[in-house]
Amino acid sequence: MTKGNAPAVSRAWKEGRPMQGYGALWTTGDTIYSYNLPIGFTAANGDKVVIEYTRQGSFYSSTTSKHVSQAHGQRRVMPGDESIPAWMR
Repeated sequence: MTKGNAPAVSRAWKEGRPMQGYGALWTTGDTIYSYNLPIGFTAANGDKVVIEYTRQGSFYSSTTSKHVSQAHGQRRVMPGDESIPAWMR
């Protein structure tokens, strides 16, 4: 798996490519993670969806909140949203 900084990992996720960050942000290409917490997924229609683990949503940690803001998806959802795959809830 290639390595990159946080913006590169976010781009890789948007493009559907796996990448390991130099820190705790990484992606399989379909799902993007902060540590081992899935913070974004690819919907059935191909949209990249970011889960709002920030102070505006459901705060998890400062680092995860930063990772969420770096993950650029087509839409954002709140934790527990029905559109989130069951394995991620």
